[in-house]
Amino acid sequence: MSDWNPNLYLQYNNLRLQPSVDLASRIHLENPAKILDYGCGPGNSTQVLRARWPHADILGTDYSEAMIAKAKESYPSMRWEREDITTCDTSKKYDLVFSNAVIQWIFGHGKLMDRLIGMTSPDGAVAFQIPQYDTMPVSSVIDEEFHILYPESSFSIHSIFEFHDASYYYGEFNDRFRKMDLWKTSYIHEMKSYGDIVTMIESTGLRPYLEKTEEGKRNLLLENVMKQLEKTYHQFQNGHVLFPFERLFVVGYV
Repeated sequence: MSDWNPNLYLQYNNLRLQPSVDLASRIHLENPAKILDYGCGPGNSTQVLRARWPHADILGTDYSEAMIAKAKESYPSMRWEREDITTCDTSKKYDLVFSNAVIQWIFGHGKLMDRLIGMTSPDGAVAFQIPQYDTMPVSSVIDEEFHILYPESSFSIHSIFEFHDASYYYGEFNDRFRKMDLWKTSYIHEMKSYGDIVTMIESTGLRPYLEKTEEGKRNLLLENVMKQLEKTYHQFQNGHVLFPFERLFVVGYV
């Protein structure tokens, strides 16, 4: 896919940032000396870590050049590196390895967890949050509307993301941690319109479908998704729409 659009992503910064705040608040580490925020995006989640642990040595990494450039522009006093978590040097150790809404983009969570745990210092923690996007009606709407335009295409949500539930992470990795905390939250976003929902997901879950769509049909896909959202989510008299967003949180203590 083409690189990310940080400015589009940040249009809904408050909604995207709250899960980072909630995850960081429930990590029971007093004074981690070294923290890695992998998949840091434009640096907004990293500021949550800085606020929680102001004296820690924090490194933000991301695969996207555009996201790292935006992080450097917005927070020049902090450390940023463009890095691929699947191939980076795992000999460096961190007291906390943190990730907000990233690992669903990476296939092979078994190998990925091996790397993350291997990068964590003794008595440290691995903490991540992932959207349960595959269980949300909006994901089905997008997939169905794309395949109306391209009925022969094998492209699907499972071509883009790897999703698992809490039982997978506990079953596969609880013996690798001395303690695990797992929980789910449904964030009920108050959106001003159906268009706001489309704009919010245009830079994330909708983005890969748009890139698979011919330029002349992209507006049609967006219009068709909007029409189906009108049938899926209730609009109130003030024009606003409640948009539940499911997220899974995992903290494992090494």
